[in-house]
Amino acid sequence: MAAVSEALLEKRIDLLLDEKRYVDSQVSNCLELQLKITGVHFTALAAAAGWIFASKTEYLAQSLLIIVALSCFGSAQSVIINALMLHYSRYKHFVLGPQLAEALAFIR
Repeated sequence: MAAVSEALLEKRIDLLLDEKRYVDSQVSNCLELQLKITGVHFTALAAAAGWIFASKTEYLAQSLLIIVALSCFGSAQSVIINALMLHYSRYKHFVLGPQLAEALAFIR
């Protein structure tokens, strides 16, 4: 019976470690996505600003509206991605951490 219990405990620890690796990969992917969005966002803003200052002033209001819309989009995306990263971090520290500590306490 003890061998079965030990095998189950080892399996649980392996599953928790796999889940931790998955959460770490999700946080890494979120950071990578954030960098891509920020890069595209600033490039689009620079292109819009260049278009505004290189063109006639009759389209200034519409051009400024485009810049504001792009800024809002980039900000909203940043908030969403940061919320996802915070969720994964909270899950890792407050759910996975205690479960892993509990499983490791049984080994001692």
